Amino acid sequence: MNVITPRFVFKLVSCWLVVAGLCFGKDEVPYVAPEFRFSEPLAETVAWAQKNGWYLSGVVMADGRTNAQSGDEVIALAELTEKERRKQWLIRLRMEDMNEDEKGSYQAVSWPVHVITGRVVQMSSSPRVMVSEVVGPFKAGDDGSGLRPKSARSIVKEEYLRAGFYRLGPWFSKWHEIKQRASEEEKALFLRPWWSDNKPHGEEVVRRGRKLIEYGVTSEDEQTYLMHWPALEEFFQCMRSAPGIKTVVFEVSDMTYFDLAWNFMLRRNPDPKFDGREGPGLNAVNWPLAGNIPVRSLPYRMSVFGKEVIDFNLAVVPPRPPLLNTAGVLGMAAKRPSGKGPHLMVRLISAKAGTTAAP
Repeated sequence: MNVITPRFVFKLVSCWLVVAGLCFGKDEVPYVAPEFRFSEPLAETVAWAQKNGWYLSGVVMADGRTNAQSGDEVIALAELTEKERRKQWLIRLRMEDMNEDEKGSYQAVSWPVHVITGRVVQMSSSPRVMVSEVVGPFKAGDDGSGLRPKSARSIVKEEYLRAGFYRLGPWFSKWHEIKQRASEEEKALFLRPWWSDNKPHGEEVVRRGRKLIEYGVTSEDEQTYLMHWPALEEFFQCMRSAPGIKTVVFEVSDMTYFDLAWNFMLRRNPDPKFDGREGPGLNAVNWPLAGNIPVRSLPYRMSVFGKEVIDFNLAVVPPRPPLLNTAGVLGMAAKRPSGKGPHLMVRLISAKAGTTAAP
């Protein structure tokens, strides 16, 4: 016997509201990249860090290795500004060894992914432990000496973090050019899913898919394409696991509590929208942790159920340890698509490579 429950009615009404919003919602707001701001830590922030042994400057990069190690650590300064009001948090992300329970619950896995060009990309996922600590908010004139860090322990996938976002901008620029040159028939093929986890594509699909190779798509491009979403998920997993940071990002976004509850109920992930082009190069002077590596910007907009809720701008470099902890992200600026309301800036201010190899 079918019973109409309150949960069913809620889902039905919510679905109708989502459809109505998609059909009759406002036109898309033009994307304007959030500004990178480089405010100094407040005196209260510095005093707390000095008292508790958190280093707010200095870089010790890993010597030649590319894998994560226990002790790899980065510290970021997050600042929320609205008009003249400033609030700051310190965020520390540190790799640690897995305990016995974690070793028994999480195992490294690998699998082949078949691409329509006929090539095979070998994917893998190795679990690592990330410990996140957050302290704040610090405010000018408020004594923050009584603040204590909140911590969380989570499992991250090392290969996803290592993929990073440094190649993503050039890839999207190349993809944008390919779409402009391709025929309608080719676009129809190129825009369908490129991969099949369990078996190769048919001969006809591969024959037409090889056109991508003629357009200059390399095996590295395919890996970048396949890995960018898991890398983005892993980066935001690091941010979500940092206690209290979700609330800060929510304050910046245009999401309502209804959006949040509906999104949680359906367990849907936000939808990132890249504009298909790499952002302008960034002045390395503002990013001392980059060393001599050019810093790239990666602008994008996040939507939930078709509703534009927040604009991001990432400053990225290749994710060499200890910058592997953030997938190579040096900084993140965020604002609402409308440009109104608060502005969020998160930037790494110190990094230190560990010396004990993680198992």
